[in-house]
Amino acid sequence: MKGWLLDTNVVAEIVRPKPDRKVQSWIVAQPENTLFISILTLAEYQKGLHNLVPGDPILPRLQALVVRIETRFASRILPVSNAIALRLGAISGEVKRLTKHSPPGHRHSARRHRH
Repeated sequence: MKGWLLDTNVVAEIVRPKPDRKVQSWIVAQPENTLFISILTLAEYQKGLHNLVPGDPILPRLQALVVRIETRFASRILPVSNAIALRLGAISGEVKRLTKHSPPGHRHSARRHRH
């Protein structure tokens, strides 16, 4: 299987009502079956949902958005092993320490994925 592992920020961009044209153009040029997300993307959305106070007016819209993402990528959600999660933590921490900035995942990015 070949494809692209989409960063959470790319997913967030493509589900916006008016996504960035460059990101949208790139996404539509890719065969849908080559676009993947990690379970960590869904975890990030769950974190955001559960950070909201009950009754927050934005909650139903975000819940519906998560359902759309889960539906769109249903057969293309990749698991993450313990080793991968630990490596992610190490890299993110090092990047933040060395650059005094947020890790690279906070910009639009897609990584080539081979499985």
